[in-house]
Amino acid sequence: MAGVMVPICAIRYPDEQAFAIEAVDVLYLAGHLDDDSFTSSARVRVVHEPDREEMRLALREKLASAEAERLIRFLDDHDWDAVFLIDGRE
Repeated sequence: MAGVMVPICAIRYPDEQAFAIEAVDVLYLAGHLDDDSFTSSARVRVVHEPDREEMRLALREKLASAEAERLIRFLDDHDWDAVFLIDGRE
């Protein structure tokens, strides 16, 4: 699978696969929580309409038409404020 950008709100998981946030500190302090150059999360936040229009144009220029429209529709539906999991692994 090629790298993807997935809205965090679209990620579903059973309760038994969610762990206490305190585990991050335990693993980090022990040196076992690695920064991954392929996987991260990022917030997309575009407040002003002129900036949003600029981003719509840029997305339409750089992405396939259907992909651009799908992402623009998602961002419009979320008032251009969304967090994504970015998985760059191929």
